[in-house]
Amino acid sequence: MAGNTEFVKGNYSDAIHLYTKAIEADPHDHRLYSNRSASRLKLRSFALALQDAQVAIALQPSWAKGYYRAGLALAALNRQRDAVDCLRRAQGLDPANATVGRKIAEVCVALCVAMCCFCAGGVPCGCVLCRTPGSALFTLLAPQIEAASDDALQVATGRGSLYTWGIGKQGVLGLGDENDRPSAKAVPVFRGKQVVDVSCGLLHAVAVTVTGEVWSWGGNGQGQCGMGHLELLTTPHVVPALLGRRVHAVACGGAHTVVLTQRGEAWSWGLGGQGQLGHGDHEPRMSPTPITYFTKHGVQACAVSCGMGHSIVLDSTRRKAFAFGWNNQGQLGLGHVNPVATPTAVPVRCAVSSSVLWVL
Repeated sequence: MAGNTEFVKGNYSDAIHLYTKAIEADPHDHRLYSNRSASRLKLRSFALALQDAQVAIALQPSWAKGYYRAGLALAALNRQRDAVDCLRRAQGLDPANATVGRKIAEVCVALCVAMCCFCAGGVPCGCVLCRTPGSALFTLLAPQIEAASDDALQVATGRGSLYTWGIGKQGVLGLGDENDRPSAKAVPVFRGKQVVDVSCGLLHAVAVTVTGEVWSWGGNGQGQCGMGHLELLTTPHVVPALLGRRVHAVACGGAHTVVLTQRGEAWSWGLGGQGQLGHGDHEPRMSPTPITYFTKHGVQACAVSCGMGHSIVLDSTRRKAFAFGWNNQGQLGLGHVNPVATPTAVPVRCAVSSSVLWVL
């Protein structure tokens, strides 16, 4: 790659130019995005570096350098929690890389200094220095804060207003355009509505109101907005298939979404290539589809969390966690590394509090 030569010479702007031209010719080569991310890190363009790293991860989820460079960018953006998560994934994919281990230790120190005093407030740090218990799944309550993978930010305040800011690519901020916003702006659609939960994927976002309505917007190339089509949505739209279902919780993965209803049902849609929708296959869904395994087996779904390509749902009656989806690093906790397309019980016993799901 010509860009690599310029990078080695320290000509990072020229390298970015060459990588960009190469991406235009081959937009599916994860290495090009990863290398452009490295160049942008050198020029301290951290938000753009993060965006490139995340595209590299989406194209090749087992690419350690993608997670490493995403971790570096997140750390520079003072998002140490997310940085540690990305760096640990990089370490899992490339355990012999001592540089990753040193960076994890460095970021953990910064995380402890910045966050440990807040651990008692319901958001456990879980780092090796703090020694507080780590949570397997958790929900932040009033205000609800959700960081999107493309460096946008969604905040639902205690009064139910929704504010967004950051990168506006594909309309992920819900403000009717794709412009970036350096400061918080209220999403007009939710004026007069009370947002109780919000979650972000790689390029889309989903919110739940107090009345149980589900609203989605942003990138929709995999049907992750649940509207029955693949068109971009720059403003929030109510998901018609879920009207009357009284949804209370939502979690977004990289390009998929899972919601829970007050009756304990789980519905999912979007990209399904790793089985992350829990329907027993690897097919995508453009509209919300009930996860029939849960209803057939009497599972009362009470909480949900999603990774890039996997999902975990908690059953309130049996106090069990059910996992499904991508599993190349054992992220489902099932004792193997094979993808699972049907919800499968994780061999741990869970306890439920009002705002935190703890693994015991």
